[in-house]
Amino acid sequence: MEDKGTKKLLDFYTRARENKNEIVLRTEDGREFSKAEMVVLACMAVFVRSLEDKDSNIDYDKVIKTIILNSLDGKLDGLKKQTEFEELIRESKELETEEGFGAKTVYDRMLNGFKSYLNPIYPEEQFVFRNLKLHDTTRKGHIYWGNKSNRVENVLEHIYGCLVLATGLESEYNYCVDFNKMRRMLLIHETGEIIEKDETAWDISAKERHERERRAVIKIASTLPNGKELVDLWDEFEAKVSLVSEFSYLTDKEQYDIEVKLNEKEGLYDYPNVPQNIVTTDPEIMRIMREEAQSVFDVHYLTDKDKYSRVPVFRRLLEETKNY
Repeated sequence: MEDKGTKKLLDFYTRARENKNEIVLRTEDGREFSKAEMVVLACMAVFVRSLEDKDSNIDYDKVIKTIILNSLDGKLDGLKKQTEFEELIRESKELETEEGFGAKTVYDRMLNGFKSYLNPIYPEEQFVFRNLKLHDTTRKGHIYWGNKSNRVENVLEHIYGCLVLATGLESEYNYCVDFNKMRRMLLIHETGEIIEKDETAWDISAKERHERERRAVIKIASTLPNGKELVDLWDEFEAKVSLVSEFSYLTDKEQYDIEVKLNEKEGLYDYPNVPQNIVTTDPEIMRIMREEAQSVFDVHYLTDKDKYSRVPVFRRLLEETKNY
């Protein structure tokens, strides 16, 4: 049976992707932050606030969801939960709920009071300050394949892309997944890169990467109230033993494959002349390029397709992406 949800999900992702190119903040040192990045940083601030404010009646998960949805206002056309999502956006604009007020306040402060995050005092400010490193961390996979964009996706924008996919999945499919927890997991799944540089499986072994990043996560968590919750969430993501962690992991992987496809459609790769590096000269990658693939996306499709075999929606989404 045809799955129309994956096509709608890709169309939605493509619309939301525009937020990565909308520059909303320029700092005195010349750095430019996109709307997508500011949304992620605001959500991270709320995440830490939720760790230190356990006695509050505020639904912090709803605040995070509302911040994300506010960035998607006007881009929700055709989604099954469009009406429900737009109601949360309306509540935020009219400040009818404490969560709506919180979502607007946090994002506005992030945008208009950014200097406080550059001279942090409170735990949420300190966490955001550390995560600013992810603005300067380009997604290495795009570089390995010779992406010619003047503004290659960074890690904060990757996280935003994952949150967008999670929003689409929540709308279009009736999976019994805790999407609130999934959003939290995706927000912090790159936390290890705040201290350790972005590495791929080709740079170091998976075990070494995991150990290095976990040490970084523990170090960061030690400065936060109830920081063990951050470590536990990161550990669950890495273990991929629960449904929410498997969905988060596959969303993380699928977002990159979708970006490769969209970059390819924009003419940002020169497949016959890809750079020679640790990835493109890997023996198995070279075999795939020589015998099977005809494009950069083909290489990723052939390399990654087995990763999605357990969960049908991700398998179908990859196939839809191939033909997009």
